[in-house]
Amino acid sequence: TVSAWAYKAVETYKTNQKDITREKYIQRMKKCILDEIGDMPLKQVKPFDCQMVLNKQSGKSKTQINETYQTLKFIFNTARINKLIVNDPSLDIVKPKGYKNTRRALTDEERHHFLKVAETDERFNLFLLMYYCGCRPSEAREVMGKDIDFLNEQPMLHIRGTKTENADRVVPIPDVFYGKIKDTKPDEYVGAT
Repeated sequence: TVSAWAYKAVETYKTNQKDITREKYIQRMKKCILDEIGDMPLKQVKPFDCQMVLNKQSGKSKTQINETYQTLKFIFNTARINKLIVNDPSLDIVKPKGYKNTRRALTDEERHHFLKVAETDERFNLFLLMYYCGCRPSEAREVMGKDIDFLNEQPMLHIRGTKTENADRVVPIPDVFYGKIKDTKPDEYVGAT
């Protein structure tokens, strides 16, 4: 079946993915593709079926559409390479329209209120890690006291990157934030409540 092959292909070909990336990949694959055509035998899947799967993503974010598209291509291309199918049914599928979220910076007023509340409530440390140190949400959740160090008397934060091996980095911690987290024990999470 498509499901049996998809999981086997991910296990075999996606060996360099970080655990969190693999989890997200498998969740999206299951929800967007395998829930639709996962029970079908690989050889019975037609281009129509692949296009139908992709069309169900219409109106969703461009990121989700692209990831679903790439995953469909991955599943069927690896099946073709391994001679489980003769032709790749995902070959000529067309992406539907999607939207792209636009981001904006906090306004001065929003920043003022956010920092005022975060001053007195430790539950906001997770967000302050993102605000002051540039952590991604998944990285901020993993920051522990042992990740706080010094370099030339400047407090530094070791961010264990979650996207790729290159995402692992060390960044300065502004003094205003260091004062809030300096007493975090090595085995405690900075963003814990």
